Amino acid sequence: MPDDLFRRDVLDGRQGEWMGTIRIASPTSHWVYAGLGGVIGLVIILFLAFGHYTRHQTVQGTLVPSRGLLSITASLAGTVTRTYAHDGEHVKAGQPLVEISADRDSAKIGLIDALITQSLDNQAALLRSDLDNEKSLVATKKTGLLAKRAMLKSQLAEIASQITIQRQDVASTESVLARFHSIGNTKFISALQMQQQQSTVFGAQAELKTLQRDQVGIEQQLGDVDNQLRQLPMSAVSESNATRTKLADITQELARNAGGRSIILRAPSAGIVSAMVVEPGQAVQQGQSVLSVMPAGSVLRAQMLVPSHAVGFIHPGMRLNLRYNAFPYQEFGQHHGVVLSVSRSALTPEQVLALTQMQTKQPLYRVMVRLDSQNVDVYGRTEHLRPGLALDATVVLDRRRLIQWVFEPLYGLGDNLFLGNHPAPARGTP
Repeated sequence: MPDDLFRRDVLDGRQGEWMGTIRIASPTSHWVYAGLGGVIGLVIILFLAFGHYTRHQTVQGTLVPSRGLLSITASLAGTVTRTYAHDGEHVKAGQPLVEISADRDSAKIGLIDALITQSLDNQAALLRSDLDNEKSLVATKKTGLLAKRAMLKSQLAEIASQITIQRQDVASTESVLARFHSIGNTKFISALQMQQQQSTVFGAQAELKTLQRDQVGIEQQLGDVDNQLRQLPMSAVSESNATRTKLADITQELARNAGGRSIILRAPSAGIVSAMVVEPGQAVQQGQSVLSVMPAGSVLRAQMLVPSHAVGFIHPGMRLNLRYNAFPYQEFGQHHGVVLSVSRSALTPEQVLALTQMQTKQPLYRVMVRLDSQNVDVYGRTEHLRPGLALDATVVLDRRRLIQWVFEPLYGLGDNLFLGNHPAPARGTP
């Protein structure tokens, strides 16, 4: 009867209670791993959401002076005999820098240029002596002409006096002859006396004509002397000019010979000697660069040639990180600068060759960067930067969130699907 107090279903259901309830137990390490995985997942999600990916391009460049670098070349082939400056020295415009000699030597006669110079010097000395002598010669000649003129004047006065007397003599003899003719019919004058008197008249007249001819000759001589005196200054100037012309020609030849023997290269402007590449005794060729001068007031700037795929991201005012090859950035850190200008068009291969001495067919753009500092701190001392120093610069091309980079293929796929379903309108369609 007691068994009937409970239904069979209840009894059957409670037969397994002595075994207890079913419980699935999980080890503690699993919870730790799950929590750690959740944290890692959260970190990854946060990293993708807030992290950024930067795509950059490294370009090379060099330091150049803002006012250019003056390259001084040898104008003749020869040997460096003396240097007047050294690297880093401040020089003034026109200051001597290098002396180059090109003396020619002969086994028989020695230094040819020196002999030519000596010969030209001797000729110049003779011409200078002639110039000095010409002054005294002109004075002597003038004195002689004046003395001759005075003598001719005296002779002319004497002849004039003689002519006056001779005319009186002619008049007297002619008067006697006339009286002879007037009394000739009276037979007091013989024919012989008449003939003798006639001869006397002819002789007096001949003597008068001789004196008159002498007078004309002396007057002509006096006129010649006067002409010589008038022409003497002009003749002296002409001879002096001719001598001076010869002296100038010789002086020019001396200068040409001296210029062919040795030259002194001078600083074209004030500045700092930046590259003295020759030493005394060194042979140089014509057109060879011997040193460079950085003009005063010039500062160093970074010049970079950037390829076309990177130049679009560079603009004036943009800051760049610079690394000088001479000062490794791992030890001396990075340096900074600001973009000053970007060329509007790509440089030609010739322009690239002139700037870098390298040939390339790749389109390159010139970018100029102003440096934040002209110095580098090297182990506690200040080291000045130098022209031509090579450097690398980092150009940031793109900066995006990592999640954008991860889902970029999906964005591209969506764009392709959108464009596939909605074709672009034809040209000219509104």
